[in-house]
Amino acid sequence: MAAALTRAVPVRTGTNAILPLEALGGTVGRIDVCQADELIPAGTGAVRVWLRTTGRPGPALALVATDGRTAIGRGTLAAGWSGKTATIPLRPTTREQRSARICMTVGASSSVTLAGESSNAPNAGPPATAAGAPLRGRLRIEYLKPAHHNWWSQLGAIDRRMGFGRAPAGGGIAFAVALLTLAAASLGLWQLLRSER
Repeated sequence: MAAALTRAVPVRTGTNAILPLEALGGTVGRIDVCQADELIPAGTGAVRVWLRTTGRPGPALALVATDGRTAIGRGTLAAGWSGKTATIPLRPTTREQRSARICMTVGASSSVTLAGESSNAPNAGPPATAAGAPLRGRLRIEYLKPAHHNWWSQLGAIDRRMGFGRAPAGGGIAFAVALLTLAAASLGLWQLLRSER
């Protein structure tokens, strides 16, 4: 449990509220994929895009966020990533919430499948485009803080959120429950180690 709590995890600043429900299309070779009407939250230092490779390492990615004709952030990810998402660092970190058009150049060398939600969904917004042609929907995009944090560093925020809408003691109750759980786990581990001697 302690190992899990000390493992670094990315912290989201927000999402575009699109779910990765379906494949919107695939790419083979170098192509530009763009999505307008995005809202980048303040404090964002990385962008996680939902796309998956076909079993081989993912290609290099280059991302540009623009507001009108002004570039407000750029980032690159080297080839070799894998999984259902790719996290691209964004520099500079946003200081305030910004409207943006996100464009990502998918490098050559392997095919990827873009994941998102159909444009027929309510409030979906305009579809993403690949090489200028509209896709069937919008990509799932998440916005992350620039540095990873471990769960220990998030306990205060978790405590506050658990306390919303509760009795006047609020978050204090959640903190007490967390302490009791930790004490019970420690006691159980101590008993187990003691019995093995």
